Amino acid sequence: MTAPLIPVCSMKLSLFGPSWYYGGGPRWNPGYCSPVSCYLALKIGKSPVWVGIWVDLTIKANSTTEVNQLNAKLPIAMDLVGYQTGSVQDGAQVLRPYSSCCSFESLSYNLNFSFGWEKKQRLQVMVSSKVVPPQISSGFARRRISIFASISGLAVLYIFLWWWLKDSSPWLTPASEYCQEDTSTDGSCSRPDLFAFQATSAISQLALGGLGFWTWHVSKKAVTKIPQTAEGRLFGYLYEADILNAGIFVYQMFDFFASLFVAEHRTFIFMTHHLLAAFTAWMSLEYQMVHYYAIFFGGCSEISTIFLVLCNFDVYFPAERGSTWGAIITVCQASFTVLFLYYRVIGWIMVSWQLWTDVFYVAKKGRIEEYRPGKAWFLYGFLIMDTVLGALQIYWFAFGIVPKILEILQ
Repeated sequence: MTAPLIPVCSMKLSLFGPSWYYGGGPRWNPGYCSPVSCYLALKIGKSPVWVGIWVDLTIKANSTTEVNQLNAKLPIAMDLVGYQTGSVQDGAQVLRPYSSCCSFESLSYNLNFSFGWEKKQRLQVMVSSKVVPPQISSGFARRRISIFASISGLAVLYIFLWWWLKDSSPWLTPASEYCQEDTSTDGSCSRPDLFAFQATSAISQLALGGLGFWTWHVSKKAVTKIPQTAEGRLFGYLYEADILNAGIFVYQMFDFFASLFVAEHRTFIFMTHHLLAAFTAWMSLEYQMVHYYAIFFGGCSEISTIFLVLCNFDVYFPAERGSTWGAIITVCQASFTVLFLYYRVIGWIMVSWQLWTDVFYVAKKGRIEEYRPGKAWFLYGFLIMDTVLGALQIYWFAFGIVPKILEILQ
C-alpha cells in the first residue's frame, strides 16, 4: 500500500498592515524522508512583536520514487527536521536547519505555537521533535580498518617504549614495591612494561576525554545534533559518538591484552572491566544505540582519568618532593579530585537519572522493538552496568579519594 501524498501548506497574506511569511517542505536525501513542515511568522509593522506557528505533518513513504513524487509537489525545499532561529531578512524570520533525516517508519509530530517579544527582532524558538536518524548498518564493519590500525599503533608504541626503557633503572627507578624481580644484570630494577602501559593509557584517555569534552561542552553537538527526546538520546546517531565508541573499543581491547604482560594490571576486576567496556562500546557502535550517553560516560568521565594516569606515574616512579615534577603531580592530584567529583559522582548521578527515565519511557511505549528489534536486553544491561559503575564511583570517592585528602590535610 502506497503512502498518500500530503500537500504542504503555504501562505502569504497582508491584512491591515501585518504580513505573514511561510516556509515548508523538505529537501530529500536518497533513502531518507523528512516531515513536511509549515512555518508562519507574523510581524506587526515595525514593532518587535513576532508570532510563529509551526504545523508539522507526518509523511510515510515506501520508496525513493514516492519521495521524488512528493518532493516535486513541494513549493519550497528546506531541511525542516530540526530548527534553530536565524537572522531576520527582508522582514521574514528565516529558519536554518541543524539536523536531518528520519526513517520511513511512522513518525509523531506536534503542532507547535510560539510567541516572542524580542527587542532585537529575533524570536527564540524551541521545537519538540521525535525525528531519529535511521540505523546505519554494521557500524563496526564501517570502522574496522581504523580500529585495527589504532590497536596496531598502540601495540607498536608499547613495544617501542618497552625496548627503549629496558635499561632505564639509572634515571627511571620504580618504587621498591614494584621491583620484586631484578631485571638487569647489575641488580638494579627496571620496569619498562609498567611505564609503557601508563604512557599508552595516557594517550588513549587524552583522546577519549578530549573528544568527549569538546562534544559535550564546546561544540555541544550531543545536544544540537541529537533530538532531545528519549528516542533521540537512545537511538539517535552522532558522528562524534561513532568515533568515540570505536576509540573506547580500541583502548579497552588493547588494555586487555597489554594487561596480560603487566602483573599489577592482570587482575580479575581489571580484566573483566576491559571486556565489559569493550563489549558495550561494540554494541553501541554496531547497532547505533546510546550515542548521547556514550559521549558522557565514555568521553567526559575519562577527563578525570587523564590526571589519574599522571598521578599513577608518581606511584610507580616516585618524584622527588619539591621538584618540578613533584609540583606537577600535586596539581594533577587536585585536578583529578575535583574532576572526579564533578563528572563521576555528581554528573554520573544526574545523567544516569535521565538514562533510566528514557529507557523506561521507550520500553513502556514499545519503542525499543520499533527502533531496535530484539535489542532491549542491551538497554537493560546498560542500566545494570551504569548502576554498578556508578556505585563504584561513589565507593572510590568516599573510601579512596576522601581519606587521601584528609591524610594530606593532616
